[in-house]
Amino acid sequence: MTSLPFHVIFPVKTKFVSMDVSHPFKIIAHRGVSGLFPENTLSAICAGIALPSDYVEIDVRLTKDGIPVVIHDRNLQRTAMTNLPVHELTLEEIAHFDAGSWFDPKFEKEKIPLLKDVLEVCWNQTGLMIEIKKCPQPDNIIVNAVFNTISCANSLPIKLIIGSLSHDTVSEIQKKSLEIQSEIPPMGIIEKLDLIDPSIKIGIKHMAIWYKLITPSLINLLRDEGIEAWAFTVDDPKIACFLASIGVTGIISNVPQRLMNLSHI
Repeated sequence: MTSLPFHVIFPVKTKFVSMDVSHPFKIIAHRGVSGLFPENTLSAICAGIALPSDYVEIDVRLTKDGIPVVIHDRNLQRTAMTNLPVHELTLEEIAHFDAGSWFDPKFEKEKIPLLKDVLEVCWNQTGLMIEIKKCPQPDNIIVNAVFNTISCANSLPIKLIIGSLSHDTVSEIQKKSLEIQSEIPPMGIIEKLDLIDPSIKIGIKHMAIWYKLITPSLINLLRDEGIEAWAFTVDDPKIACFLASIGVTGIISNVPQRLMNLSHI
């Protein structure tokens, strides 16, 4: 297992917010603690575990040779300063790129992690939310690759959720989960309201919804359907508290440390 000492995780002074919250919620570190560390790197992920957040969220794509790696964008332009697409690079090729210097030169040794390596860090009580990005490869190929990586891992977080913004990918996750009788819940990640009804129809019971779409009536509808709703991406503690007050049970944030002194699940 891989872990980092706490003083390495938080080398800067962090300001925490104190606020009375009568409706508790889970805290999910978006791409790790991506406000303080380069997103989707082991440093950012381990920072989320060290807080501890309830979950850490990561993004997954496939390399040319079919290996799940942790990166958000379709290409490496923003985080590794090259325009090459992830799906056109082998694992050996992608391993050479610096995934930290774009954020701060002190992170120049950060690499694009393998999903396998992320699964095998020391997660303690923190869960992992995997977002499968829409890729050029067929949905069943990437979904099978993610589930196979999970099944072969030497250790796992105690809580896992797998979701996607793509309804087709979520449907494939649901299909695979039922096929292998997995206890890992599929999650619909919703940035358009017209994706909610199709997700309900295929039996999705967990949704992460763009916070600007969320209203009390929507949360009531989802509650009546037995669906747990999280919100993304929320960095303002006041907005987080409002969403919790209307029934949102999880807040996905780039700066989860700002929410840590709020009363949460």
